[in-house]
Parts: sequence; structure tokens; C-alpha cells
Amino acid sequence: MPIEKGARVKLISMPNDPDPVPPGTLGTVTSSRVIEGLTPRPYLQLGVTWDNGRSLGLVLPPDAVELIPEQVKCDFCSSVPVAWAFPAKDFTLIPEFAWGSTGGWAACRVCAELIDADQYAELTARALDLLPLNGGEIPEFNKALAKLHLDFRESRTGPKEEFSG
Repeated sequence: MPIEKGARVKLISMPNDPDPVPPGTLGTVTSSRVIEGLTPRPYLQLGVTWDNGRSLGLVLPPDAVELIPEQVKCDFCSSVPVAWAFPAKDFTLIPEFAWGSTGGWAACRVCAELIDADQYAELTARALDLLPLNGGEIPEFNKALAKLHLDFRESRTGPKEEFSG
């Protein structure tokens, strides 16, 4: 079974490693390739960056992982779970790169409360604190994110709806 780069996995076992990652540890696949011809059956070689900070590859089999289904994340701060959906029309933020938004936005409970209270500066601050990009140190990114949130506000087409996944 191919596992693509970027997939999330949970380690089940790593029986032949002298210093294995603990079972149950979550990680992100950084590389994936099927190896054929060296053994009677093909095997899968994965590079994984584990959430505990280690980077350690796997060979399936004998190592075993569980593929974690992708969860819908808040479009504002990347948190899970998502509680609300905000309908919105499409808009372009940066025309030179055709970068913008298509369709509605998913929101966690906290971001939805900030949107309902029209607290967009606080919404942007929350996103900068929680986004894995750590964009808070790049002023241009901060301005682009604030503009994105304000463009979302102008593009809303109706009240929020309970998110149904």
C-alpha cells in the first residue's frame, strides 16, 4: 500500500531497530518509495519526521504503521476539531499568483467566536500564534494574513452553519 509524502502515521512497531521510536508516536512522512527486486516481495521504505523530534526511516515490513486519516482543520488557525462552516464567495488575494480563496471556510469554535464578535485583529493574532509556519516573525506574512481575513469578512455570503464534516 503506497503511503504518500505528507501523510500522517502512527507507529505500531519497529522490531529490528536498536533505538526505536516508541509505539504510538505520530509522525509525518517525508519520503516514500517502493523497493523491488532485492527481496522476493517488494517493500515500502518511508522517511518519517516524528512528533517527538526524531527523524527515522521505516521499512514496511517488518516495521508497521497505521495511516492516520486526514482531519479537516480550521481555515484560520489550523486547529481541530472544526465546529462551524462560513459560506463565502471566491476571491483573489494576490492576483499575480492567483492566490485567494475558493468557497466556504471551516472554523474551530474559538475562531468562530472571534468572527462573530468582528474581532479580526484578534483572529489574525490567534492564527499567527497557532499556525505551524511561525509566520509571526515575518511582517509581510502578518499583513497578508490580516488582509486575507478581512477579505474573508467582505466575501461572506451568509450566517455560519454547523460543520458536518
